[in-house]
Amino acid sequence: MSQEEIWAKQEEMNLQVDEGEQRRKNKKRVITNPNQLTGHWSEQEHNTYLEFLNMHRTVMESQDQKKTSKIFKLMSETIGTRSPSQCR
Repeated sequence: MSQEEIWAKQEEMNLQVDEGEQRRKNKKRVITNPNQLTGHWSEQEHNTYLEFLNMHRTVMESQDQKKTSKIFKLMSETIGTRSPSQCR
């Protein structure tokens, strides 16, 4: 392999690395619902969360029911400003 071929190969690898970094930079979290908040929970959200837990205590205490009843989706809809993942 000649020196020119080595330089061309290195340049190609550098471009691939740059493109990979560019792709990673573009993978930011996309907000699909602008009504959902991020960061710390407000006092009202926290109180709604606690009320929900008290109303659905039996479901929350059962591992099987938590998985099959989509309880966190319901919790998210009840709170209104948090996603199911944030509620989980």
